[in-house]
Amino acid sequence: MTTRRAANGAAIKALREALGKEQAALAAEVGVGSTHLSNIEAGRRQPSPVLMGRIAAVLGVPLAAITYPVAASWPSELADEDLAAAVPAARTAAA
Repeated sequence: MTTRRAANGAAIKALREALGKEQAALAAEVGVGSTHLSNIEAGRRQPSPVLMGRIAAVLGVPLAAITYPVAASWPSELADEDLAAAVPAARTAAA
């Protein structure tokens, strides 16, 4: 069973990678350490609602796109050809 933390983290990671952002760069943009963001992406930590909002804003997607249960619909691994579609798909996931 996919946990809320794991689903949220996987969606954040997939979108970050689709945008070609390094983990350290995203962490700096949202005001956390890269270790903290790594733990979020790995599903070991759940970010606060405020941090989730900052992450969504920096990634340019609605909060719902990185929030369970929408995040749980993301595949655990995206094929390279699917990465180009990942961001637009997330931007409309909550619509």
